[in-house]
Amino acid sequence: MQSIHSNSPVGGAHARRAASYAGLHFDEFDTGSVWLRETATLTLPALDNVSALVIRGCNRPHPEARGVETGAPVLAVHSEGQPTAVTPELMGDWELRVPLTPGQSVRLSFELRGNGLTNTLAWLGRLTGLPPWQRFRKQHRNRQLRIRSIATETGETLVDFSRRDAPFRREFFRQHAHLGLNIVGFLTADLGVGESARCMVRAADAAGIASALVPLKLNCKNRLGDQTFAARLGDDAPHEVNVVHIDPPAARDIDHHHGPGLRRGKYNIGYFAWELPEFPEDWISSFDYFDEIWCPSDFTTRAIALKAPVPVLTMPHSIAFPAPTAPQAELRRRLALPADRFLFLTLFD
Repeated sequence: MQSIHSNSPVGGAHARRAASYAGLHFDEFDTGSVWLRETATLTLPALDNVSALVIRGCNRPHPEARGVETGAPVLAVHSEGQPTAVTPELMGDWELRVPLTPGQSVRLSFELRGNGLTNTLAWLGRLTGLPPWQRFRKQHRNRQLRIRSIATETGETLVDFSRRDAPFRREFFRQHAHLGLNIVGFLTADLGVGESARCMVRAADAAGIASALVPLKLNCKNRLGDQTFAARLGDDAPHEVNVVHIDPPAARDIDHHHGPGLRRGKYNIGYFAWELPEFPEDWISSFDYFDEIWCPSDFTTRAIALKAPVPVLTMPHSIAFPAPTAPQAELRRRLALPADRFLFLTLFD
């Protein structure tokens, strides 16, 4: 299955669907499209102001199809279980219009019809291994029906299967799927975990992801002197995903200081930093407060994943700095550095 995001909070009453597909396959027969063996599904988040989708594809003769394999099957499309459209049996381009209810998430089901005989012969080939049936295992008849793209009725492309690495158009889904993060942390504190939270704010801003900044109410002994995002701080957490930048053992204090409402009905992600190869056994209970853990490095991810009962992902810190204005040679001269060597800098606190 391929997906673009999952914005479905555990326990949330209004979980949003991810954009994903299953049962659609790429091949080298037509690299700009996909095919299906028998059935497939496509799930989309709620799309604002979109009342219909347009599915485009073609029926294309396969050069190795012969006999009962010739001729493309028919594609039937169902939306939320209700039949909506069927492709023609003729070779050539086709286009299907699927009506939607604006603002509601979408689940499309695809079903091939008219290929029962060749599918049975393919099954016999797999089951028996006998030579006469082996050519049917490649399902040349099925491969002749191709899906190329899915767009809105106004022509804006949502899914482009000519882009194998990323067929979903992320910009459109970011606009319509109401993505957002509640970034929770020591957002004014002069310490590493505070800068970690501020890094995520900068990353969300750069990616165009809406964010609400919630200062942690836990006790912090460091100076609260960084006012970079002071004007954006508040107690409201309106988005469906929380990312909490916190030291793992302090996770048990979140509900005490913020009340259980901060985490309730949300997808809760803990952002943990740890610098040793083994995560302490005494901290395993910190996973109870989160659905997922993010880490700033693969080293930290490996250490935490050995003990975590939830997914652990590497999500590096973002960095932002002005580009040097002086030429490199001038900078090296001023710093008394050799001009013809590859240099790198290591810092340790």
